[in-house]
Amino acid sequence: MSRYLRTLSTISVAALICSLVLVAAPAPAVEAQTYDPCDGLSQERCIIVDYIPDQNPPPVERRECSFSTDNDCSLRAAINKANAIAGTDRVRIIFAVEQGEPGYEPSTYQSQLVETWVVRVVAPLPALTRNNIEIDGFTQEAFLPGSQNQFGPTIIIDGVNLTQGSRGLTILSSNNIISNLGIINFNKTTGVAGVGIEIAPNTSPANPATGNQIFGCYLGIDKVGAAPAANV
Repeated sequence: MSRYLRTLSTISVAALICSLVLVAAPAPAVEAQTYDPCDGLSQERCIIVDYIPDQNPPPVERRECSFSTDNDCSLRAAINKANAIAGTDRVRIIFAVEQGEPGYEPSTYQSQLVETWVVRVVAPLPALTRNNIEIDGFTQEAFLPGSQNQFGPTIIIDGVNLTQGSRGLTILSSNNIISNLGIINFNKTTGVAGVGIEIAPNTSPANPATGNQIFGCYLGIDKVGAAPAANV
């Protein structure tokens, strides 16, 4: 922030003429703000995905999803944990996966490095049945400054291994936020249409599934936005 110098001259005070130079006091220092991927939430309501490969059900050692970055928590396990948290306060699922770990798939497009982490699901993911869950793929880029996909999301959910039409994400609750994900290749293979994200009212427990937000996602298009990867 610039500092201002003000010069006041030729001031007459009690018949005394003098020159007076006033320098404005320095602006108060602004503390650097550190990015908080948990967005102020407690550890109990911030779930870190740090393991990309999908297993159904997740092995016992990958179900805890405690607040650390070495607990091998998969997206499937994170959704299960989020659904089980009591109350209606916001729960946030974030990503913190190292480069070189299983699921890390760097490539090049238009001479630019494209870094993605691809979750190839082996079965439909659990539906979101609790209100107020947020899944934010951008947190992966924040976890590794400099990691990037200039053309699209870094976290991809891929249904290519499924043997029947299914949903990438199913939302049966209200006030959830899904952002900055790629959801691809959930195809019709046995007469059942595949869907990238489905939002539908739940009957048990009853929930109208309203107030949900989806933004910054690539649905049915590849990680750089150049070719179809349809959910049909």
